[in-house]
Amino acid sequence: MATVMRWGTSDGEKGRCDAKCHEAREPECVCMCGGRFHGVAHQEGGLEKALEDLWHEVWEAAQKRAKEEGVSLEAMPVQLHLLG
Repeated sequence: MATVMRWGTSDGEKGRCDAKCHEAREPECVCMCGGRFHGVAHQEGGLEKALEDLWHEVWEAAQKRAKEEGVSLEAMPVQLHLLG
């Protein structure tokens, strides 16, 4: 499963929303998706369905959080292809 987004500073990557989040079974999410993609691999439609349904909402919230935390945020092109 691919990385949806990653964030960091000029010192390097600080985190990402990836399979660790998408395939999670524990209830807490600490990544930039704010829990919206947490465990979706186990739901009907998986990550692809979650991206279709939630991408714009999650991206806006993640951009706001990144600004508050002083990090840059990057959407990963491989995932955006799923939305086209």
